[in-house]
Parts: sequence; structure tokens; C-alpha cells
Amino acid sequence: MGSLCHFIREVGLPTTFTEMDISLAESTIITPGCCRQLTPNEIVEILKECK
Repeated sequence: MGSLCHFIREVGLPTTFTEMDISLAESTIITPGCCRQLTPNEIVEILKECK
């Protein structure tokens, strides 16, 4: 773990969206694309496939 991350954890700040109680799909800005808009659920599924 890097020194900045270690410091952030040491002072008690969150380091992940989960620790801030934010769903990744909710934090993603959904804008119209060339084909169609993605739903938050579709974004989650795409991200799960990338894991």
C-alpha cells in the first residue's frame, strides 16, 4: 500500500466508494451516446464483466 493511501487510512478517511456508501452506478454520469443511454444496472453489469 502506498504512503498516501496509508496516510489517508491512518487519519480515518474513506478510500473507496463503498466506504462512502456510494454505488458505482450511482456515481456514474449517464449521458446520451451515439446509440442509446445506458441504465445504472447496465453499467453495473458491464463493470462486473470487466473484473
